[in-house]
Amino acid sequence: MRALLALLLAGCGGVLKPQPTAPIAYFTLEDAPIEARARSPVRAPLRLAPVRAAASLDDRIVWRRGPYETGFDDGRRWLDLPGPLVERALWRELYERRGLVLGTSLDAAQLEVDVERFEEVLTPVHEARVVARVALIDAEGTAVFVRTVVASSPVEAAFPRAMGAAVAALASQIGDAAESALQE
Repeated sequence: MRALLALLLAGCGGVLKPQPTAPIAYFTLEDAPIEARARSPVRAPLRLAPVRAAASLDDRIVWRRGPYETGFDDGRRWLDLPGPLVERALWRELYERRGLVLGTSLDAAQLEVDVERFEEVLTPVHEARVVARVALIDAEGTAVFVRTVVASSPVEAAFPRAMGAAVAALASQIGDAAESALQE
């Protein structure tokens, strides 16, 4: 009996050992070159508030299959969190590409951005998608506009490249809306 028990325990030893886990791959977004563009005629200062992201958006890459099924990819992660990734893209778009005036005082209009989705859509079309709620608040505290902005880019080769294009498109849409509102 002892021999049988020893044999069973020896056989189970390989099963009970922790299995090596696959390494986690980390990704970041490539900064697209800034295209030459005429400086914005808008001279009203604009403050960019720190970009916030939904609590569920951490360093794990989120996937979506259809309108209701989402999950996290345990083998792929972002090197930076989605909020700071979008904030950097907005900074480049607003101040470097468009040449808007950086407002640092409380009497400047403030752009507030909340990232609601930052995901790889698997079906029906494989794409990177970013959804953000955006508000432009004037110096008196009145909302000039509040809207949801959606940007996506097809995944043709690498998902991080498509996400970079989607984030750049989001920043461009937000820049268009802010610049237009500041001109009025």
